[in-house]
Amino acid sequence: MRRTAQYLSARPFRVRLSCVNAVHSTCYRAAVSVGGYGTLVRPPVTAIPLGISVRVLHTSGMLHLFQPPVTNAKPIGKDSTGSVGTKASSGEAVGNSAGETRASVAVERDPGEIPVYRVVSHVARHLWPHGEPKYRALVVCSVACVVLAKVLKVAVPFWFKTIVDALTDAGGIAGNPVTVASALQLSVFGLVTAYGVSRLVSSLTEEMKSALFAPVGCHTSTTMAIELFAKLHSLDLQYHLGRETGVLSKDLDRGSRAFWSLAHALLFMVVPTAFEVILVCMVMRSCAGVPFIMTALAAVASYIAWTYVVSNWRAEYRARFNKLDSRVSGLTVDSLLNYETVKYFGKEKYEEERLRHETTCMNYQLMRLDQSMSLLNFGQQAIFVLAAVTSLYLSTCGVLSGTMSVGDLVLVDALLMQLYTPLSFLGMIYREVQASTQNMQAMIALLDIENTVQEQVDAKPLEFKDGTIEMRNVTFAFSDPGDSRVILRDLSFTVPGGSTVAIVGPSGSGKSTIFRLIYRFYDPLAGSVLIDGQPLTELQLKSFRKVIGVIPQDTVLFNETLRYNICYGCLDATEEDMIRAAQVAGIHDSIMKMSDKYDTIVGERGLKLSGGEKQRIAIARIVLSDPKILLADEATAALDSMTEMHVMQRLRETGGRRRTLILIAHRLTTIKDADIIFVIDSRGTLCESGKHEALLQSGGLYSELWSKQLHDNPKHDTKVS
Repeated sequence: MRRTAQYLSARPFRVRLSCVNAVHSTCYRAAVSVGGYGTLVRPPVTAIPLGISVRVLHTSGMLHLFQPPVTNAKPIGKDSTGSVGTKASSGEAVGNSAGETRASVAVERDPGEIPVYRVVSHVARHLWPHGEPKYRALVVCSVACVVLAKVLKVAVPFWFKTIVDALTDAGGIAGNPVTVASALQLSVFGLVTAYGVSRLVSSLTEEMKSALFAPVGCHTSTTMAIELFAKLHSLDLQYHLGRETGVLSKDLDRGSRAFWSLAHALLFMVVPTAFEVILVCMVMRSCAGVPFIMTALAAVASYIAWTYVVSNWRAEYRARFNKLDSRVSGLTVDSLLNYETVKYFGKEKYEEERLRHETTCMNYQLMRLDQSMSLLNFGQQAIFVLAAVTSLYLSTCGVLSGTMSVGDLVLVDALLMQLYTPLSFLGMIYREVQASTQNMQAMIALLDIENTVQEQVDAKPLEFKDGTIEMRNVTFAFSDPGDSRVILRDLSFTVPGGSTVAIVGPSGSGKSTIFRLIYRFYDPLAGSVLIDGQPLTELQLKSFRKVIGVIPQDTVLFNETLRYNICYGCLDATEEDMIRAAQVAGIHDSIMKMSDKYDTIVGERGLKLSGGEKQRIAIARIVLSDPKILLADEATAALDSMTEMHVMQRLRETGGRRRTLILIAHRLTTIKDADIIFVIDSRGTLCESGKHEALLQSGGLYSELWSKQLHDNPKHDTKVS
């Protein structure tokens, strides 16, 4: 462990490490935080038991694994997979059936640690899409238009110089005045025409560039949005439980806008501006001489250096502003989502003060950004004013000495202005690129997150038989450093295929966690979960998830119609199927009383419906999807007894045969007819199992819960508090 920590101290990672003792149910945790300056901040890790194996979930570089030997280990035989494990002595950690404790190291990249080349590479990959020759051709044409526009822009001052020289030299032309005037008019007219055509074609190519690139921009924006959307849906449940919706949406919005800003800046501003500077310097060298080009180059170098130094100084303010901006967005969304709670406790003023405090902090950073921007702009203006005055002095001396014409003076001044225009944009572009890079780094850090629940490369599809589910020596604890509870301890039970099984226990005993393990939202720290004898870790996720239906305890609906929410369980369901499912759930009559019936919008998270109505919609949705295995967490808590009995009968069957049904219920009358009842105690261990009557006679925890409900609610349904 010391070797691992020493190695990590040299890496710019934040590392979380968690380890669980499966025998004594003692959770050992250590957080290793590695700063960007090579400083290792580490709480004591001596409590971590020997015999752990460290598994790296994500890292951009090599991370050497270190597995200390297990002392005083004794063989415990072979597990179901045929591997031989060990059993540590008292006080040491014992893990899964193979005899090891699994400790996961979750490496979370800080956005600031994403190198700039990763950002540029990400932008380039989307601008030059693989297998899309149409969009590649449009990019090439757009760049060609930009190059042509820059060449014509540099030519414009040259035409202007020629016109001035022609008019200046008119007085010195000898010959017939009429002939001289006609020739002069013809010459000037041609020069003015060339000047106008150059400017017109330059503007045309600029607009053509935008028109040609528009399809590429739309395509890349769509691709990027879908990539981010798919990534978010692929992330673990634990990630989503720990994220603030407002902060996440703000980060994604800034990331999407930053992608477009970077793409446009790199393709149409940075490279073309560099090309234009080179062209201007070449023209100035041939027409004005070395002193002028040295003045121009000195101005360009000073401008870039000033912009770089001040912009880097401003980056700290930008990072703080982005963080506070996300915080304000998250606080606002969270407060509005909890509108009822705010009203119930009369905390409107408190929420306003919270928002005012965060907004004040954010605006302070914004003020510092604006002030530093003023300093940056003044310095840029001063550099070019000094360069313009110097060049004007040199060209004036040249005209007076006869080495330069008036047209040359005009050309030098115009070329300097030609330089100032793109460089002034370049300063703005650099600031924008810097801000966009920071936003893109946050987005790439999101794309870099590796799931703790991963599908094996050689994972096989589920071979469904009868839906038998087995929990084998399962130990589970959350990997959040702030939550050190062990939820389940060495839990083992079997649910026969086609049976109805209930899981009962006090609140916080891990009943809902069992469902999430079966669906493989989480992996156990020790032990395994199997369906029809096949470990979930060896199966393709979609293959077993498609046969499992879940009615969660907290039903959340889409902000769509009732029709959409019910048919979400089976998108190709007919109208008759939808109505039949709603009737089974006992919600059809209530829907028909609504003004828009099945086209009624339910509101965000279904807030326009009551808790009972939302639960019935969830039941209708699961009836329509008709899964072979059903996990129901308090599925009928809001239903009356008659409706509950009818619904339970429908939930037990699928396709004319009994489905595997696992129920979680606090109201014990709901599950008293179950084939098997598993009783979980407050420590997360299985303390009893059997049928209702047998459990009552045993006088254990189930009997206590039943008696307590009878005592608390003698005239009502029996219910565990």
